[in-house]
Amino acid sequence: MDIKRRKLLTGMLSGAVFAPFVTVSPTTAAGILNTSNQDNDVFSFGIASGDPSDSGVIIWTRINPEYIQNPQTDDLHLVFWPLNQKENSKAIKINADEIKRENDFTVRINLDGMMDENQFYHYQFEYGQRSSIIGRCRTLPASTTTLEQLKLAVLTCQDFTTGYYNAFSHLADEAVDFVVHMGDFIYEYSQYEGFEDSTLPGRKLTFPSGQKLATTLEDFRHAYKTYRSDKQLQKAMAQHTWILSTDDHDCADNCYWNYEEDTLGLPSHDSRHQLDAQALMDIKLSSQKAWFEYVPTRVDINEDASHPHDYLTIYRNFKFGQLAEIFMTDSRTYRSEPSCDSKDLNDGSQCMDIPDPKRTMLGDRQRNWLIDGINTSDSHWKIWGNQTLVAKFGLTGILREYQINKDAWDGFPEERKTIARAIKDNGTNNFVTLTGDLHTSIVTYSKIEYTNDGIFYPNGDLDNLVGAEFMTPSVSSPHLMDNIRKKMKLSNYKNMTDEFLESMIWAANPHIQHFRSSIYGYAVMTLKHDIVEWDVYHIDKYQPPFLGLAPKRQVVKATYDPVSYTIEVNDKL
Repeated sequence: MDIKRRKLLTGMLSGAVFAPFVTVSPTTAAGILNTSNQDNDVFSFGIASGDPSDSGVIIWTRINPEYIQNPQTDDLHLVFWPLNQKENSKAIKINADEIKRENDFTVRINLDGMMDENQFYHYQFEYGQRSSIIGRCRTLPASTTTLEQLKLAVLTCQDFTTGYYNAFSHLADEAVDFVVHMGDFIYEYSQYEGFEDSTLPGRKLTFPSGQKLATTLEDFRHAYKTYRSDKQLQKAMAQHTWILSTDDHDCADNCYWNYEEDTLGLPSHDSRHQLDAQALMDIKLSSQKAWFEYVPTRVDINEDASHPHDYLTIYRNFKFGQLAEIFMTDSRTYRSEPSCDSKDLNDGSQCMDIPDPKRTMLGDRQRNWLIDGINTSDSHWKIWGNQTLVAKFGLTGILREYQINKDAWDGFPEERKTIARAIKDNGTNNFVTLTGDLHTSIVTYSKIEYTNDGIFYPNGDLDNLVGAEFMTPSVSSPHLMDNIRKKMKLSNYKNMTDEFLESMIWAANPHIQHFRSSIYGYAVMTLKHDIVEWDVYHIDKYQPPFLGLAPKRQVVKATYDPVSYTIEVNDKL
């Protein structure tokens, strides 16, 4: 393509933000759009886009340092153009000396102010006359735009060692507007705990430190490199624009903030929990830095800060025209120490201080940001992008009820009630919550108080209903039924254990309208003006990719009507 036909970026580049922070300039490099020069070895972890605005996106890649021969002269170029409009392509240059070892040779480019709203674009990198594959990204609509519908793919929990990423091949071809990832992009395990004998061929992960759990910055970086080496994940990240958050395993299982010692808190089953305060602080900082380096996000970072709360702030919001606004929260960085004995967070017998109103999952500042944002949003739908199950989740035993997931919002009932009450009292309508973490497909009512509102109409008190919550299953991480069958050695009784668990959950939790913890895959949420549609797909994680595309099967079709607070579910597909 003749470079004279490109529109070169000039003064508008001065407002671009990079991480690593790099210097860019107009370029006249040729061959950027020559697909015959594509080299997956140079761009060995692919390309990606994320955190859209109405005038740009974040574009990400990493240069394989083995191919950096002339670091003072081999510049990196990025070309992007509206879909099917190569004649309107724009090109920029990132100086070679800005591809830095201290950022593990990763580069992100903020194209804010350089794209039109509500448009698909193609983009491609070139380095040393070698090109990346061509990716696709999308900008947000302007805040005043009226949309007929919005489609979001929702996914979570993608352990590398116990499953192939077949779901991502299907996701790449899914007709969605954006992808929302609820966290656990990586796991801190070299092997999934309790499933050490279930590591699949070609899915081994060994940390540079030699430890079973990620401890150093190089360990966390190695995890991201291993996960992002997967070609199916690369395909999905190249084809969609992503909005990502973190959950616990991006740092440590069931982690929290130890406010007494002002450092990362870990449960006693984590072998790192006895490290000193500074070592624990370094683990948190290392996990934050690696996450920031390897996912395409536009978040607040202070690289000079030595405290995790000052270093990185990831809670943020995205507005999809007048139709919807999503508020992505961080439920791990600021949360209080678990109320239960940390030896077993799911043993509710010692959870005497759970009603303490001072206990927090979000922290005061983030909670106020969330409530104020939802209650002042002028978008039709208000979406809370949340990691752990908000709804009550218990089992009924003899003479008592057991809360079995204190790591989720059942461990923070007063703050849960505060948020729900504030939204209800404000008269905020059309409120939905997206959730991950539990490796389970769930559809449930959101309430202020999770009590039975009568025998015949347990969800009939409209004054107690706030909205609906939708949990997406895990992409590949072992689900509840895997864990139960593993511990009870019930592998030969799959259907019986599935149905028994589901019946127990429904009996103790009448607000839950759908529960299935025997599938893997992702969900697609379609928001229309009067209804939410929720479609869940199961994709086999055990089929090796060389055997071809694994089958995809829809297992759930649910709808939510906010006017009548009605959830309808068909999970007999």
